Amino acid sequence: MRPAPPRTSPGWARPARWPRSVPRWAAAAPASPVRRTGSLGEYPGPAAGFASGAPLDVAAGGLALMGFAGDDAGDDDAYGGACDDEVVGVICAWDRVEAHAAARKHAPVAELIR
Repeated sequence: MRPAPPRTSPGWARPARWPRSVPRWAAAAPASPVRRTGSLGEYPGPAAGFASGAPLDVAAGGLALMGFAGDDAGDDDAYGGACDDEVVGVICAWDRVEAHAAARKHAPVAELIR
C-alpha cells in the first residue's frame, strides 16, 4: 500500500515564491534614475523618481526600492528640496517596502503553524 501524500496547507498559508536573485532590470539600473539628470520632468527635487507617474512611484516593494528611498533621503533623512508630491511618493514607497517585509516574515510563521 502506498503512503498518503503529505497534507498541504491552504493556498493563503503558502509562502509566496519570491525570486532569489535581483531581477536583471534592477541589477542594471543606475544608483538612482533621477540623480544622473538631476530632474524628471517638472520635478527637480532629489526624490523626483517618486513623484506621481514616475518609475519609482509604481515600483514593487523590495530591497531595490528601499535602497532608492534611503538614498534620496539625504544624509539627514529630511528629503530636503523635495516637493509634497515627491514626499508622498516616498511615503507610499516605504509602505510597499514594509508590506514586502511583512509578507516575507509571514511565510516562516505559516510554516511554524503547519
